Amino acid sequence: MSNERFALGHKSFDDVRYRLEVVSPEMAQAFADTFESGEKPTRAYEQKVAAYALAMGRKQWVLNGEPLIFSGGRLVSGLARCLACVKAGEPFPTVIVDGIPLDALPTLDTHVKRTARDVLGINGEAYPVALVTACQVVTRYLNATDRTRFVMGRGSALTSQEVESLVEEDARFKASADLVVKYGVHKVLSHGAATAAHYLMALADEEGAELFMMMLGEDVPLPADGPARDAARVLRARLVGIRDDDRKGSTPLTFRLALVAKAWNRRNGPGVLTLQALNFHGMCENKSLGNEAFPAFDGVPDAARVDIAKLVASHQGGEGPPVDHLMSVFEGGVTVSPMLVTPAIADEMLRQNGPLGGNGNRKVRKPHVEALSRDMRADRFMYNGQTVKLSVSGRILDGQHRLLACSHGKVPFYTLVVRGLPDSVFSTYDTGRRQGLGLKLKKEGVAYAFQTSAAINSLWRIVNNVEHGEPTNVEGLEFARAHPGIAESAKFVSAGKAVLQGAVAAPLHYLFRQKSVPQADGFFTQIAVGADLSVGDPVHTFRERVLAERRKFSDANAADTVRLCIRAWNARRERKTNVRLVAGGGPGYPRIV
Repeated sequence: MSNERFALGHKSFDDVRYRLEVVSPEMAQAFADTFESGEKPTRAYEQKVAAYALAMGRKQWVLNGEPLIFSGGRLVSGLARCLACVKAGEPFPTVIVDGIPLDALPTLDTHVKRTARDVLGINGEAYPVALVTACQVVTRYLNATDRTRFVMGRGSALTSQEVESLVEEDARFKASADLVVKYGVHKVLSHGAATAAHYLMALADEEGAELFMMMLGEDVPLPADGPARDAARVLRARLVGIRDDDRKGSTPLTFRLALVAKAWNRRNGPGVLTLQALNFHGMCENKSLGNEAFPAFDGVPDAARVDIAKLVASHQGGEGPPVDHLMSVFEGGVTVSPMLVTPAIADEMLRQNGPLGGNGNRKVRKPHVEALSRDMRADRFMYNGQTVKLSVSGRILDGQHRLLACSHGKVPFYTLVVRGLPDSVFSTYDTGRRQGLGLKLKKEGVAYAFQTSAAINSLWRIVNNVEHGEPTNVEGLEFARAHPGIAESAKFVSAGKAVLQGAVAAPLHYLFRQKSVPQADGFFTQIAVGADLSVGDPVHTFRERVLAERRKFSDANAADTVRLCIRAWNARRERKTNVRLVAGGGPGYPRIV
């Protein structure tokens, strides 16, 4: 398709051009050379490039409508695909969008990233969250160089395509998830962890694994006495205790799996497993307790591995002759066109194809829709090269949040629409790292960028007198420029983060400084170190309460912490002592004196 130019008279579209292109390795290298980034590639990013290169090398890469985006002749989005093309030595088809204005770049990658859970949910899986967790655990455990050093959370996560392929190609994952529900094990252990545990135990002893899970579940009477029954009984008591004491789920998954493995390993004896003996010290901050190796599941063959690449290849069509996806670019199957999307058009697209049409789409994130709608109403929403993508069946593959924002905000927006894409490409979108406000601030040279980002989000809520939500990247950058002292406050309070999280302390330090710089600095210094505080001092009262109820005043209850801190500050400013500090009183926040 030849180059076309937008002529829609909008500032974001005046100089924008687009085309469908088959990018050769030489072109990809030239594009990559224009990309500017001071960030060191993460292991997850390198693995993404390797996965893309594998698909391109096998000629299994599918045109999915995700564009390479350029601004001023410089590549600003799509580097991983270019590097993969060079690595594979094979061309790939793509949409190219050029001429994006610099002031639109902060909005790149602010769309909600599509997760593996979204993909499985849309595919109709009954337990998407559990299946994603199980795939991550099983793959990481079986493919570990040393299984005794297994720690969930280390290493790179699976992509949506990889999880989808594992679930579809290995029926044992869904079978394990169903069995966990059948015996009620998900009531004492998270569904994902229990699914992974059964999958691994079944590799050693399928019948024994089902019997063990049956004994572990709450809904099934325990069979006759024996070592396995005793081990399951003790494990169940231990897990119930953790569940009842830890309603917010802060106990690491690795710790829980270690307890399951220890009980499983004692199913045949020797001796009787006791509640006191069922513990794991491999994740303790107190090194005096030791650094215990992870208890590998007995009976799981050392040779058991998950060949992710093979499963993905099988899911995408096996090892047969590759489909020539390059030709589809020029056969009219896929089209790209500019569009002014009005609220009426958005409503019609959503009615026919989106979450209201019954064709399946991921769960709507209402705060994200509201944030996009604010940008549209405030004329901050600029076209940034990202596209709305429709499948050959008319399904919305990418763009539902923008369409909903347009509908709710009653404001039209300009975009490129890619039509005629295969329905199967849904799982290839938005699986990378979300380019949030912290990364945008870092690229602008802001010190303590990620701490400042969290502080701006909280400050935005306080100033707007709301307890939930956060600004869009554009709003956040404007907010940072309007409140330049917030970065300094983020730096100042970082020393006291062990007592009060910076996302609460930094915006309040900034606001308190508007009243008195020395008093604000002294207030947060005393919170951090606890020096020169007497009983009855409102700062002492606040500090002791937060330390004593740290779990209650977590990120999930940040609004209560903010209210409590403001009331402590007000009492200090008014020279009051022995004040009863109340965390509630929302929505909204007290006036700062």
